[in-house]
Amino acid sequence: MKLPEVIADHMVIQRNKPVNIFGTANPGEKISVNFAGKTVATTTAKDGKWIVQLPAQKASATGRPITIKGENTITIKDVLVGEVWHANGQSNMAWTLKQCGGAGQPVLAKSNNAQIRFYNRQRIISPKPVYNEKQLEILKNKAIYAGGWEISAQQTAPKFSAVALIFAQKMHEELKVPIGILHTAAGGSPTEAFISNETLMANKRTAALVKNWPYSKECSTPQAAKNFKNALKPGEKIVFGKFPYHHPWEPSILFDMGVKSLMPYTINGAIWYQGETNQKNPDLHNLLFPMMVRDWRKHWGLGDFPVYYVQLPSVNRPTWPEFRDGQRKFVTAEPNIGMAVTIDTADVRRKTNVHPADKVEVGNRLAYLALENVFKGNKVLATGPLVKEATAKGSEVTVHFDYAEGLQAVGNKPLEHFELAGADGAYVKATPTIKGSTLVLTSSVKAPKSVRYAWNPFPMPRPNFGNKHGHIASPFEINISK
Repeated sequence: MKLPEVIADHMVIQRNKPVNIFGTANPGEKISVNFAGKTVATTTAKDGKWIVQLPAQKASATGRPITIKGENTITIKDVLVGEVWHANGQSNMAWTLKQCGGAGQPVLAKSNNAQIRFYNRQRIISPKPVYNEKQLEILKNKAIYAGGWEISAQQTAPKFSAVALIFAQKMHEELKVPIGILHTAAGGSPTEAFISNETLMANKRTAALVKNWPYSKECSTPQAAKNFKNALKPGEKIVFGKFPYHHPWEPSILFDMGVKSLMPYTINGAIWYQGETNQKNPDLHNLLFPMMVRDWRKHWGLGDFPVYYVQLPSVNRPTWPEFRDGQRKFVTAEPNIGMAVTIDTADVRRKTNVHPADKVEVGNRLAYLALENVFKGNKVLATGPLVKEATAKGSEVTVHFDYAEGLQAVGNKPLEHFELAGADGAYVKATPTIKGSTLVLTSSVKAPKSVRYAWNPFPMPRPNFGNKHGHIASPFEINISK
């Protein structure tokens, strides 16, 4: 009998839900699992797989064992019961607390907390210019990640995802229960790396990404060809499915090696921070990201679990306004979805810095979404104003919002970044006036046809349009309806 790496000492299992415990053994082998005085049993299937469900348990910070018996016996020590969340994405989610420098010190100061635990899987192969023979051998065997369960402490926290640790600390502070984070983020990775092959191949456009990797015109990854320079013969190309070496950015690879390896471990939700790699093609990402969410939910088999993601912050790249708007539109496209707006955060000294060191606001905003949506059932307290529609009366435009309770200029500074355009599409600055739960805009445009807000890669001064709960509105661009 063998267990997956995620089922190990110091793990956290999900409270208030039946918990999946699973592994492999000889076909027909009888398996029993005991935890907290309850025993469940099964028989291994013909394919060698087995799974049982432990009865739902209340949260517990007391470490207890799980004993699993088959032809051999395995005891998992120091198991807590609390909230389990999956954290994934690319470098801004993988960004460690140590990399945050001084901005991470307040987080490190409260990191000695045995009730916060990370299944901390980190990518072991970085996209270097050229892979050596040792790296090629690792990638031939699809060895992308390494790491296991660790308890939060001054010694371990510096190598945890800063965003996920801040999220976990806030959740623990509010809920007073153990928090387990399953982390498999990988820097530089495109969205398609986190989606199963069967799902990518079921869509003509995304199937082309697979078949043409890494030479696809839609989402080219020329870095891979540089990585594999040692392995390529003169004039040889990487042929997907035939090339013996894998790559950390290859379509489906991080699903296979990261996400799928966790399934069907019982979680309560997921947090996500990614998009920088896909930002050159917002239209493709608008297809890929919803596909990924649905794919995870289907394969995990836990229903429409919550997924909360980070809208990209201010960075001086031309496609980012359009990309962020695609992220905004997804908020209402599926159930149990939330978006942490970060347009008011960024490195104001370096407008091209895609790795702002201060991750506190990001982690806290993700936690706030989870706390209000999942545990308090009050989404209006967790989300900034989201544009709903705009209507015009002459040259005056009224913009309507969801989550518009107490619209205000957060910080009492003047509202900026509102624009109107006529039929020619030429935007001009608009003057905003808050009227109840709406915003009235006026400008020199006599017959306005569209309106946008914070439609700039790096809007300055920082956007401050929000609601009375202090949450900032998402940037947007919409047509004006009659």
